[in-house]
Amino acid sequence: AGYFGWPLAAPRRSAEHVAATLFVWEKLIELLAARDVTDLEHLASWLDAAKPAKPLARGWPMPAEALSDLPR
Repeated sequence: AGYFGWPLAAPRRSAEHVAATLFVWEKLIELLAARDVTDLEHLASWLDAAKPAKPLARGWPMPAEALSDLPR
């Protein structure tokens, strides 16, 4: 919910989680509707067509010698 700008209060009661979940679903529906995904059939087609790219090799932002000294 925070990704879409929904603030959660510190106590985090269940009612707040329900409201945040509703907010996220509303935002997702808006985003999907902008891509003409308006029902489950369109969603299934869209998901089939939108295969994620293969992940790149994992990299570490440190010198190789420092990386080799780390425990595995």
